[in-house]
Order: sequence, then C-alpha cells, then structure tokens
Amino acid sequence: MTWRPRIGIEHQEVIDRFPETTLNHWGMLLYKLVCDPYTATVRYGEDDRIVRTAAAGPLIVVVLLNEGTTTVTVLQVVHLG
Repeated sequence: MTWRPRIGIEHQEVIDRFPETTLNHWGMLLYKLVCDPYTATVRYGEDDRIVRTAAAGPLIVVVLLNEGTTTVTVLQVVHLG
C-alpha cells in the first residue's frame, strides 16, 4: 500500500531552502515514508502508532499517520545542518 504525503506550505518553504545534499536525504526519506511509514519511523513519545519520528542525515521529521486515509502528514521538519 502506498501512502500519500501531506506537506503544508510552511514546511514546504523550509524544505525548499535545503542545500542539495539535504534535499537528497529528504527525497529518500519521503520515499520511505510513502512506501512503509511504520518501518521508516520510530515512536514519538507514547507509542500510539499515530505520531512518529523519522531521521535521515541532518533531518528529523515528525509525522502524523492516518491509516483511514493512508496519509502521512508532516508536522515538523528540523534541519540540523
């Protein structure tokens, strides 16, 4: 099953300013999230299987998973570079 990403304009503006190497990490992370978000993420706080964290290179991303709509919603993007 393929999940659909939802990225708000405020997060997209942050992503658009990433350096090229970070964009490569973002692309790979996004691919993993839409293919299998549970394998690509770890729990965030209490393991409710809804709010999860993913990391790749200098990126940390917090996502909200909705199994009913198979949607991965980006809640926060942190660039550590």
